[in-house]
Amino acid sequence: MLTHHRWIVLLSCGQLACVGLSLAPNADPYALNRYHFLQIRGAVRGFQRTHGRLPTDLSEVCPSMRGGENCPFWAVGQPLVDAWQRPFLYELVDDEFQITSTGPDRRAHTADDISFRPSVERSLVRTDAGCYRLNFAKWREFAGSLLVLDTTERSLGSYQVRPSIPTYMGESWYPASTEALEVEWIAMHHSAILQLRRKGDSLVGDLLPGGGLASPGIGSPPKPEKVTAIRTACGI
Repeated sequence: MLTHHRWIVLLSCGQLACVGLSLAPNADPYALNRYHFLQIRGAVRGFQRTHGRLPTDLSEVCPSMRGGENCPFWAVGQPLVDAWQRPFLYELVDDEFQITSTGPDRRAHTADDISFRPSVERSLVRTDAGCYRLNFAKWREFAGSLLVLDTTERSLGSYQVRPSIPTYMGESWYPASTEALEVEWIAMHHSAILQLRRKGDSLVGDLLPGGGLASPGIGSPPKPEKVTAIRTACGI
């Protein structure tokens, strides 16, 4: 579920997990789709806790298939569709669930489909977690050179990161796709986003500034730069 620049929702609600909130209308469709996936995943998780089983289809979770009293996790009055206005596909596979967006081409079972399955995310998290050495040429707020990706879930679909950065209010990482991951430090007025691709035992990609809630003139988002993170033994 690849994302790019995005608007940030209030941290007190949890990253991209606030009931009734959504991304800006002009948000990147992949970021919007990730937000939708998280909302549905949260609702499925809640249904499973309540009923002791997974729903057989999304109508069990959201009978109206539109946001409202019976579907409070979705924007009021809006249909339960992906960022390209197509219904999400939900199915039970090997004792777990899978949610699929048909992606930009709006056709199922094609190369641009975007799917979520809990076991796939867990596998990617285990693969990517660990310690990495990297050096920023421009981002001076990042102290030292050690980046730690933890397996501890910080909020739904995102995981703990070290270091914390004093001028930022929170940090997390998540698998963005089977080939990539993202790390994000969030401030009230901006964010710092690492978009990284797997290359052997290293991660390569970009540090990018992200959007925020208030005036862009407050705070100092990082300047874009290329980044390489080399896996290293933790504790060294």
